[in-house]
Amino acid sequence: MTSFFTQVLGSGVNQYPADASGNPWMFRGDFCWGLVTNSGQGGSGGGTYQQDMTNYLSTRWSQGYNQAYCTLVNCTALGGPNDNGATFDGVVPFTGGVVGTLNNTYWNRVDYLVSAAQSQGMTMMLNVAPTEAFNAGCVFASATTGQCTNYGAALAARYGSAPNVWWSFGDDYFSTYDTQYTAILDALRSGGDTHPCTIENFTEADSRYYPYDGSTQAWGLANADVSLVYSYNTQYTNVEAAYTEASPVCVALLDGWWDNGTDFDRNQFWWSMSSGSRGRYYGNAGSISYTQAGFIADLATDTNGILQGTYWDIFSGLGGSWWKLVPDTSSALVTAGRGTHKAPIATNGTPYTGGNTYVSASLATDGTLAVIYNPAANTQTITVSGAGMNPGYTASWIDPANGAKTSAGISPTYTKSGTNSAGGNDWLLVLQAPAPAPAPATRYYYYSMRRFR
Repeated sequence: MTSFFTQVLGSGVNQYPADASGNPWMFRGDFCWGLVTNSGQGGSGGGTYQQDMTNYLSTRWSQGYNQAYCTLVNCTALGGPNDNGATFDGVVPFTGGVVGTLNNTYWNRVDYLVSAAQSQGMTMMLNVAPTEAFNAGCVFASATTGQCTNYGAALAARYGSAPNVWWSFGDDYFSTYDTQYTAILDALRSGGDTHPCTIENFTEADSRYYPYDGSTQAWGLANADVSLVYSYNTQYTNVEAAYTEASPVCVALLDGWWDNGTDFDRNQFWWSMSSGSRGRYYGNAGSISYTQAGFIADLATDTNGILQGTYWDIFSGLGGSWWKLVPDTSSALVTAGRGTHKAPIATNGTPYTGGNTYVSASLATDGTLAVIYNPAANTQTITVSGAGMNPGYTASWIDPANGAKTSAGISPTYTKSGTNSAGGNDWLLVLQAPAPAPAPATRYYYYSMRRFR
C-alpha cells in the first residue's frame, strides 16, 4: 500500500514527516504551478486534461517523486492563462467571480487531480491562494473575509477526507494577507480538516523566520507544521538556520535554484540534505507552468529532474535514522577543515553563483548515521569526531552522483583523492552504526521482613 504524507511526528529538532502509520516519509517534490489550469493543452497532440494530469503524475512518479506542488487557483504571474483564475479553455473557479462559491465544472478538475494522484501514489501539496492571485485584477483581489471563510469551508467539505493532500499558502509572501489566510485556515479546521499546512514566504526566509535579520514571520510561526526554506543562497545556510530557531519544527528545502546545471544542482541538493532537510523540491524552470505542447516529453528528458530521483535514492539508502539528522552547527562532528560558511543573504541580495566549498554535515540524534558533504574532498582535508556515533560504526566514501560506496576506514582526518563518476570533486563521507541496543528490562525484587521473637 502506498503511503502519503499525513502528519508531523517527533519534537523539537527531531520532527519529521510521516505517513498515517507513523512511518518516516521523505519530501520528494516537484513544482507544477499551472497543472490545474493548463492541463489539456500540454500533451502531445493535445490531450485532455485527464490525460495530461495522469501522464504528468506517472512520469514524475517513475522518476522517484512522491509529491507535486501546484496552485488550486492560478494567475498569469505563476504561469496561468488568466488572472481571473480560469483554465486555458475558460472555466472559472468561482461562480460569478465570488470567492468561495465553487464552480463545480472547475473543481471537478481538481477532484480528478487529487484522485489520480492518490491512485498513482503521489501526495499533493495544494497552494490554497498564492500571493500573486491577490494582485489587482486577479481572482482574490477583492475577496472579503467572509468569502475567504466560505472558501475554506468549501475546501474542508470537498477535500477534508482526502488521504493525500496537505495545504500551502503564500509564495513570495510578505505578510500582506494574514487576515484572509487566517479566515481560510480557520474555516478548514472548523470544517474538520486536519491536514498539515505551511506557508511559502519571501526569498531567503523560511516559513517562520527570516535568517538574515532574525525577524519572525507571524502567520507561519503560528500555523506552519513544516518550515519550508526558500533560498537562492548556498542551501545549507538557511536549512541550518531553521534548526537553530526557537522551538524549531520539521524543515524542508522548498524553493530556490532549479535546473541550473548538473554539478551546481548536485551541490545544492547535497548541501540541503546533509544539513537535515527532510526532503527537497525541484522545478524545471522551462516547463513549470506546463503550457507548451509536449511537456510530458520534456519531463522525460529533464536531466536534472531525473537526477533528483537518483540523489533521493542514494540518500534514502544510507541507512540509519535519516529523519533524526540534525545539522552540525557547533562543529562537534566535523571539527576542522570545513571551509568558509556563507552567511544568510537579504531577500534582494546577490544570489550564490558558485565557488563555495563549505563542508555541511549532520548527525542523527540516535547515533546511527552521520552525513558529511565535502564539495572539494580531493583537496580539502577534514577532521571528524565519531564521539556521537554508536559503537561499531563504519565510515564510507559515497559517490554523490551514483551512490557507489567504498570503505573510508576509521581515521581522525579524511581526504578523498580522485573525482566522482560525474567528474566532480565532491564526495559524501558517511558514518553508519547499528541502532542502540534496547535497555534491559528492569527487574524488581520484593523482600518480606519477618519479626522473630
